[in-house]
Amino acid sequence: MSNNDYTIGSIQKYVFSGGITRQQADYLKNAPQFEPMNVLVTQLDRNSIDKMLEYMDEGIVQSLFIDSGAYSVHSQGFEKVSKGRFATFNDMVDEYIEYVNSMDDKIIAVAQFDHIPGVFKQAKTPQDYVESAELSWENFQYMYPKMKSPEKLIAVFHQGERFEHLGRMLDWKDPNGKPLSYVGISPSNDRSVGEKDVYLKEVYDYIAHSSNPNVKTHLFGYTSLPGLPKFPWYTADSVSHRLRAGYAKLYTIKWGTISLSSTRESRNKGDKMFLEAADPETVREFTELVESYNMTIDDVLNDSSARTAVDILQIQQYCRENPYKPINLKKQKKLFSIG
Repeated sequence: MSNNDYTIGSIQKYVFSGGITRQQADYLKNAPQFEPMNVLVTQLDRNSIDKMLEYMDEGIVQSLFIDSGAYSVHSQGFEKVSKGRFATFNDMVDEYIEYVNSMDDKIIAVAQFDHIPGVFKQAKTPQDYVESAELSWENFQYMYPKMKSPEKLIAVFHQGERFEHLGRMLDWKDPNGKPLSYVGISPSNDRSVGEKDVYLKEVYDYIAHSSNPNVKTHLFGYTSLPGLPKFPWYTADSVSHRLRAGYAKLYTIKWGTISLSSTRESRNKGDKMFLEAADPETVREFTELVESYNMTIDDVLNDSSARTAVDILQIQQYCRENPYKPINLKKQKKLFSIG
């Protein structure tokens, strides 16, 4: 069985990044269509993790995905992130391992402490990608034997790194002869959706023809909902639901991303409010959608928590109705060689 067949008939787990607030949880809990959600939280935000564990007990959160906080170390620097708690980077990694092991039964996945390519906000060089691949792989091998459930540890492969480094991951076996069970694919933030999809097709083709075609995959920060049904991912995360709500927008299956701020209030004057532009039938239909979640139009207009909840509910429905199928990905022209 190849990786391209891996998730057919099984459940892909969309992961909502960033945790949820009490108010958002209450909105979701009151919606009949809501299903317990998978949530990603960085280990640097442990107060939020504690809340997610409480919501797990309430049946709101189904599973918890822990991120290492490597991006914060990359963007802010080790000294600022560690706040004097750790003398060395390895001390921080050791404490991270101890922390996730303490709640192993609650966790679906743990992102390794990877090394993000290059220097923050500086142009990357080919050598940056070589160094990131080597250092990330060293960190993975350091963490793996210390994990209570090593199969939950995600080795991270960044776009721009050579595919031979992905091949090394897929060919690897632990001392007991077990192959890598989980690999994270991290597309570049500075690439278009189309470029990312071409890249991901090449990644999955590479995996399918490797010595480990059934490895589970996680897509880090993959924000394209239409792209999700194209690939046999096991988990994928995005923070888009939080970002849209903060800008008085939300995602809908039927109308796409809509704006719920008045044109008088919007920072972008070309951004016309959905309800001001819509015909009466569309307004009625949107109102019925919101009310089916036991919310009101006033809720979504005035409360970002309500918008976030509607966004989450629509994403959940989209993922249920649009599972991966190999036929979903048509052949695409390559934009670049994989190296």
